[in-house]
Amino acid sequence: MSAGRLLSLLLLLQSRGRLSARAIAGELGVSVRTAYRDLVRLQAAGIPVYAEPGRGGGYQLLEGYRTRLTGMSEGEARALFFASLPGPAADLGLTAEVTAARLKLLAALPAGLREEAARTAAVFHLDAPAWYREPEPTPLLPLFVDALLTGRAVDVRYRRWRAPQEVSRRLCPYGLVLKSGVWYLVAAGESRIATYRVAHVLEAVLSEERFDRPRGFDLGAYWTSYLEDFHARRWTGTATIRLSPRGRRRLPDNVPPEVVRAVDSTAVPVGDDGWVEAVIPTESTDHACGELLRLGIDIEVLAPAELRQAMTATVGALARAYGLQDQHGPRPPRTMEEETVKRIGIIGVGEIGRAIVAGLCDGGDHSPEVFLSPRGARTAAELSARYEGVQVCADNQEVVDRSEVVIIAVRRQDRHGALAGLRVDDDKIVVNVMAGVANDELRRTLATDAPLVRAIPLPAIRERRSVTVTYPTHPVVDPLFECLGGVLPVEDEAAFNVFSALTGTLTTHYSYLAALTSWAADQGIASDHADRYIRGLFQGVGRALSDETRSLHQLAADHETPNGNNERIRTTWFGPANSEALHKALDGLLADLT
Repeated sequence: MSAGRLLSLLLLLQSRGRLSARAIAGELGVSVRTAYRDLVRLQAAGIPVYAEPGRGGGYQLLEGYRTRLTGMSEGEARALFFASLPGPAADLGLTAEVTAARLKLLAALPAGLREEAARTAAVFHLDAPAWYREPEPTPLLPLFVDALLTGRAVDVRYRRWRAPQEVSRRLCPYGLVLKSGVWYLVAAGESRIATYRVAHVLEAVLSEERFDRPRGFDLGAYWTSYLEDFHARRWTGTATIRLSPRGRRRLPDNVPPEVVRAVDSTAVPVGDDGWVEAVIPTESTDHACGELLRLGIDIEVLAPAELRQAMTATVGALARAYGLQDQHGPRPPRTMEEETVKRIGIIGVGEIGRAIVAGLCDGGDHSPEVFLSPRGARTAAELSARYEGVQVCADNQEVVDRSEVVIIAVRRQDRHGALAGLRVDDDKIVVNVMAGVANDELRRTLATDAPLVRAIPLPAIRERRSVTVTYPTHPVVDPLFECLGGVLPVEDEAAFNVFSALTGTLTTHYSYLAALTSWAADQGIASDHADRYIRGLFQGVGRALSDETRSLHQLAADHETPNGNNERIRTTWFGPANSEALHKALDGLLADLT
């Protein structure tokens, strides 16, 4: 029996007057028989309810009878909405009001209902946060409560996931939502209504600006629409996986329900050992990799290539961290014999072209045939003399005609002269390594429907030690660069341009080392000694970078003693001004590349 329903019935009769049992049942969402039983219970509790027979009759309270819910302050009345939610009420700064309101509410009830209400409160408890997660600190939550109730705008500094990560906004709060123990603020900004995670608000100050909450705004309806939009945008791709029987049993404890349902609806048996193959939705490569690795040896990712490679890289890093390579030896590098590409052409034989040729032809007996353009004649002739399978062609058209994959590595400003009039059949694959030249622009220049893939090979590719960023993913190009040190396919050209901008910092690193050498020389150290020491000092950095189990921030922290020499230089030299200058330079370069 619900004490809450009896209280609702009492307040219904008090506010509406005479009602039939059928009308009461409709208002409370119960059967007519249950409504009759509730009326009898109210009478037994001492509430003066009487029935008026005949047409137009019904049940009503004795004239003049009122419940004694009086003496409450405005804050206590608001707190009634949180009377059964002590945790959220404490977050909102309403603990005292909730306690007082509960006592007054119980005191106002008749004895019978008071005892039943106390029993009900004793057997129900809400714990909002999810398992395995600490509640988020939300010290600014009471300020937003104040802003909501007084209709004042708030100036905030907010941390978000995309760049720039910290932004300043003036918000007009429309409501607060508690979702799985996490508080969200729904507020209007300059152009739209948006949702903000309260724990990510770094600073907040009440402004003097007043605003009126839109009369038709429905917080519940907005939140429902927001969740529907979130789920529609959440799944951006799919992955094909193989799953063991044990993995399938463990699935509900490790992945969202949508993934479990996808496995249930698409699973196809493979072999006689109970393994199945299925297609699941994914959010992003990084997110899917972290989520699926929880299943360990009970899952294998078959596609897409970038997710499988991310899983491989993570497992390899774990193997290195636990010393497994010391026991079993390093995995032999993939060779061109394992790939399908046998004829590769390179237009533009500069530093990157030279590095690609060296990476393809050094250290293996099954190198592909490589056809070089006559541009950079001295380098092309040198490579042709060094490697048996490398040939210099008469012109760029011959490079294209004799190759399966054509790598265009000319300088951006030289592209029109190098590519003018070039005929590229649709069965070729073109790899564009020109910085700042989008695939759409290159396609217009070449007038071809051949597949175009952008790539950022770095000089270390000659030693097969450099990860190459590619866009879009391609079943021939990605394995080609995988055998040259690794491949990192990205989801769109905007992300590709960010990585392209990062390559512009390479010589800055060398200049930084040169500046250290010059400083040492100014202190009387011989230049060759300083140079030798600096090289040795930072060769260790290269070895540490191969440990992908630790983030770059963690590597910095691991090499730094609190209040030590490294911390002193980092905090005094690489301060906010230098960081801002670097970000500004990268922003400018990215704008030029876009």
